[in-house]
Amino acid sequence: MHAAATQRQQDVQVFAGLPKTLRLMACASLSGIGASLFTHPMDQMKSIMQLNGELVKKGGAAVYSSWSHCFSTTLRNGGLGALYRGISMTTSREAVMNSFRIGLYDPVLEFMNGGPLTAPPSPLLGMAAGAGTAAMGSFLVNPLEICKVRLQVAGSGVGHQHQYKGGLDALASLVRNEGITGAWKGVNTSVVRLMMGSSVQLPVYAWLKKTLSEDCGMDSRSVVTHASCAFLSSIPSILVVNPLDVVRTRIYNQPFDAEGRGLLYRNGVHAAWKIFTVEGPGAFYKGAVVHFGRLAPHLTLIFVMNESLKKVLVPEASQ
Repeated sequence: MHAAATQRQQDVQVFAGLPKTLRLMACASLSGIGASLFTHPMDQMKSIMQLNGELVKKGGAAVYSSWSHCFSTTLRNGGLGALYRGISMTTSREAVMNSFRIGLYDPVLEFMNGGPLTAPPSPLLGMAAGAGTAAMGSFLVNPLEICKVRLQVAGSGVGHQHQYKGGLDALASLVRNEGITGAWKGVNTSVVRLMMGSSVQLPVYAWLKKTLSEDCGMDSRSVVTHASCAFLSSIPSILVVNPLDVVRTRIYNQPFDAEGRGLLYRNGVHAAWKIFTVEGPGAFYKGAVVHFGRLAPHLTLIFVMNESLKKVLVPEASQ
């Protein structure tokens, strides 16, 4: 046991020799992977419910009456494995996206501030940094996002059913059949979605962390504080993000012709207009309940794990 402990200490020392920014990105990346292993089933239910009753007038027939009906049906028909369709794309997406969205947030803040921050950033600065890091991460993972959604809804009976054997086959088929540009379909909607969500969630998390520690006497380094802040910060994020999330899911999963043109939606604006005129404004909050059921624990797990990893691997940044 002593030898194992010594080896772990040596590994940490080697890691500590890396630049601070890389260590922050690694912590965020590992946290995203870990959280997704627990929350993927709810993310899958979200994607399915956002396509449930696609372009069907309000009150029309839908495959599932609720997310719980969707969950029980999926579990009953396909077993536990059916709740983890597309997990390889989810973990890959989380690893890359969070390394930018969360891992680069503090370095970008310090750069924009002209030096280390001694207090939570102003709302404007926090929103700008959150939007910027989110835009980078969202752009890079767009092909993974497309494949994730298509794999998640396969076999669900909603939306267009793409026939893929797995994650690698999905990526190869996407590029082969729809081209490189096809791998970035819907990227504008996706980038705006994550920019809006991160520009709200990350500053709210920082503000809550400061408020709970300074005004409520909670330890800013405790797991309870981190979990509380992450959970609460997910609420405004859902309100802002869900309409764009519905539009993005529709664009990603629609069928395309031989020239790569969408057969249902031309772009995000066209998709939003069709959803509004056919399904009504309430359709923009399809899957919102299960979205919260996924995002709240997902953010809680990410930030708790990220803060815990930072205490060991980036102690100078852990506050």
